[in-house]
Amino acid sequence: SSPARCRPTAAPRGSPTKMRCGTGMPVGWHPTRVEVVAAVRSLYKDALKPYGRLILKRVRERAAEEYGVNEDDESPSGVPRVDPRLLRRIALNTPGMQVEPEDGKEYSVHLVKMPANFVDVSSAEDPYPEELWCQVAEYFETLSCEDMILPGGRYA
Repeated sequence: SSPARCRPTAAPRGSPTKMRCGTGMPVGWHPTRVEVVAAVRSLYKDALKPYGRLILKRVRERAAEEYGVNEDDESPSGVPRVDPRLLRRIALNTPGMQVEPEDGKEYSVHLVKMPANFVDVSSAEDPYPEELWCQVAEYFETLSCEDMILPGGRYA
């Protein structure tokens, strides 16, 4: 018999396939339809086109919050893994979601009744005035080296 801390228990969200000893976290995590829709909605809110890889990252971020772990932790005790094929199947079978093929094996998910107003992160077009960039440059010139640390993570 395994120690009590290694027995599968009900996860706060999703369905664990098995638990990591001593962590209370599932090794593989199966998000629900509601969780996938919430992840896609949050990408819409951030004006990011919901590509499959971003949905996967957002679902994992939400799991990290739920389990109180660092989402960038790649160690065995880190965030539970999510099968990207499962996310796609959930999107394909969810009313109100439309899956569109993208380059290669990539896909995106659209919410049928929501306008798709996404930021094109790869666009060379700059909608901001030159004056803004001059002010940004002046600001950065006033910072010391210690103050010039930009945040990382999420989508940086």
